[in-house]
Amino acid sequence: MKKLCTTKDTDLISALPDNLIDTILIELPLRDAARTCILSRRWRYSWVKLSHLKLDYAFWLHSLQNASQARAAKFAIILFRILLLHQGPITSISLHIPELESPPEIDTLINFIVRNGVQKCILDMFPKYYKLHSSLFTCPTLIELDLRSCEINFVPSTSERFSNLTSLTLNDITVSPRALNCLLSSCPFLYTLKLNVPLDIQCLQINAPKLVYFAYYCSNSAQSLLAVNYVRRQQAILKILGGFPDLKFLYLDSHCVKSLAAGDLHTRLPISMLQLIDLLDICLEDVDQFSSVLCLIRSSPGLKKFKVFHTRHIGNHNNNIENFQEEEDYSDVTLNHLEEVKILGVVGGRLELKLIRILFAKSRSLRKMSIRLSSNTSRKLQILKEIVMFRRAAPNVDVHIDD
Repeated sequence: MKKLCTTKDTDLISALPDNLIDTILIELPLRDAARTCILSRRWRYSWVKLSHLKLDYAFWLHSLQNASQARAAKFAIILFRILLLHQGPITSISLHIPELESPPEIDTLINFIVRNGVQKCILDMFPKYYKLHSSLFTCPTLIELDLRSCEINFVPSTSERFSNLTSLTLNDITVSPRALNCLLSSCPFLYTLKLNVPLDIQCLQINAPKLVYFAYYCSNSAQSLLAVNYVRRQQAILKILGGFPDLKFLYLDSHCVKSLAAGDLHTRLPISMLQLIDLLDICLEDVDQFSSVLCLIRSSPGLKKFKVFHTRHIGNHNNNIENFQEEEDYSDVTLNHLEEVKILGVVGGRLELKLIRILFAKSRSLRKMSIRLSSNTSRKLQILKEIVMFRRAAPNVDVHIDD
């Protein structure tokens, strides 16, 4: 009986369809996926045929867990052995390669990606900032490209086009304005664009009429410029946003938000289709930034989700709220579709509470309001009392206030 049960169990594992086996293996770390080769003959070589390779940070960490010397050499051996054993097509690959010191080794990996017709690629070079080989930009099969902590020090050829690329993420990338604009111009069908680059937004030239998701964060090196022409920067922002008629998801930092205050904030921005606004590192105590936030909200009547991370900046800010129009009724603000609001880092400032009051009063469909108080505020009880008294257009709002 024991033998029969064992045989039956083994047959059940072996009889699983190929697509289910692939799904199971894809969800496992590669190290564990390789260990499934002992389950049955049918599983023995399944892991080497995976179309999704996750050679990410977790893989790197486990591979070098017990290595004290020659870490780079060991990692390279493991990495290239896996690629050598692999059989079949690769549609998705995630590579975290901080231990490779030799540029030719990394170039070999880039060429491997190009030759195998990869569709989704994540490359993380932190902390080495490797100079990316130009061959990556000759891969016509790429649909999603995510580059982190590397350097683009060449100008991609205008004849090379990412005709299938719909998602591009550049995170902590060193790149010149010319190189970046050439790269962006070669991606005419972008749906998602995420930029975290040390370039002022005035330098960008983006032509992506199909864009739905746009995130832009400027590194400190550009934000620390002493002389900033806010009018020119605002014009650049408006020009860029105006080129995205279908934009639904917008992520910005204070670098852009403050610049919007350079013009007439009672005019509506070309972002009427927005469903989500996520603002990072915003100083709501700065009248200019507060006004810009209201301008974004006013220009987005279809907004469904709104999130802002408030922080106190040290520097020059327009803190003169005495002349601010405190009694303005904001009758032109319509938020009939807003369902969820999240405000983080609240210290109980006058303009912070004003924003919360406006959102409560103008959002008749609001379902959830999440407020996280700053650990630096000593007015927690007073803030709670004020918020509780705000008039609400939506009768059943779920309010969460955390400290």
